[in-house]
Amino acid sequence: MYMVMALAEKAGIEYNLEAGDDESPIEMSPEKQLKTIESGISELDKMRQVAAERVSPMSVPQDVRKVIEEKELSPSLLQRVEEETQSKSLLGKEE
Repeated sequence: MYMVMALAEKAGIEYNLEAGDDESPIEMSPEKQLKTIESGISELDKMRQVAAERVSPMSVPQDVRKVIEEKELSPSLLQRVEEETQSKSLLGKEE
C-alpha cells in the first residue's frame, strides 16, 4: 500500500486513505441554491396535495365542515404591507 501511495505522489495523483478524509464544505452558486430550495418547496406542495386528496370528505365531522364554510379569509399580511409601502413615500413629504 505504501508503494502505491509513493507512486501516486510522484505521479501527482491525489488520494484519500479513508473515506472521510476529504470533508471540505461543498460550495454552491446562489442560483443553484435557489433552484434547490424551489424544487424542495414544489415537492412539499406535491406531498401536501397528495395528503389532502387522501382525506375523505365523509371523515370530517359536520361541525368542523360548518366552521370551515363560515370562515372568511382575510387578505394576506403581505398584501397589506405592499399597499402601505405604495401609498407612502419616504422621500416625499406628506402634509
